[in-house]
Amino acid sequence: MSVATLAPELASVADVSRSSPAVNAAAAKTWRFQRDAPERIVPSSSAGQCCSDDSAIPTRTQERLTVVASEISRMETILREYLSFSRPLEDLRPEALDLAGESVRQARKHAAVVIVMIHAGAEGPDAQHVRPGEEYYLGQDRGNSIAFTHAVIDAGASLVMGSGPHVLRAMQWYRGHLIAYSLGNFCGYNTLGLNGVTADSAILHVTLRANGSFVRGSITPIVLSEPGIPAVDPARTAVGLINSLSQDDFGGNGAVRLSASGRIESP
Repeated sequence: MSVATLAPELASVADVSRSSPAVNAAAAKTWRFQRDAPERIVPSSSAGQCCSDDSAIPTRTQERLTVVASEISRMETILREYLSFSRPLEDLRPEALDLAGESVRQARKHAAVVIVMIHAGAEGPDAQHVRPGEEYYLGQDRGNSIAFTHAVIDAGASLVMGSGPHVLRAMQWYRGHLIAYSLGNFCGYNTLGLNGVTADSAILHVTLRANGSFVRGSITPIVLSEPGIPAVDPARTAVGLINSLSQDDFGGNGAVRLSASGRIESP
């Protein structure tokens, strides 16, 4: 799931809970918006101007602002820790994929289960298929998704989830572990193309054992509509689309199969 610039109207949609713990923010503007959040939610005075001193802000609102500021500080700490394990994909050429593997092995020292998220691959409606080798978009090297995902699983990752193409891509089994090469877009605010396949997306649900092995999984098909708000897709387009892409790209080589209900069939 990719999240672009957020607006106040999307606050409830982007509230990440235990049922959706992994959301990749694709645009730096999202983080800047969140940092500005306390200033944006200060209530207006009766004159229609923003309050400029704490005495003019109701006590309950002050308490809420304190909580918001605390959460932003906590997320900044988490982000710094996350970036210590982050690597630009363009730096990970096939001859240097051991760097990615080493990152996973280091992470395994601190956690029994390692889940890797990548932002890689060409973008747009013409980038639905996972291609062997390096992918490029507007002249930029967007990495070798297949080599990267396989390398991190070889090193001990239990699940790999991708974003970047802004469209749904295939899913593959590799050594018994699930790879979702791109989960499309989750939400945006006047920032995303919403025509055709760029509006089709999905929420991935996966349950793993303590040793990282797959237990069960499913997708919830969603569709985005203006200005970029997701809703459950009654047509369930993502199911057929992922099945088709998986068979085209990995038929005979670990193609994932989804049931009509969206359940991921075990390998």
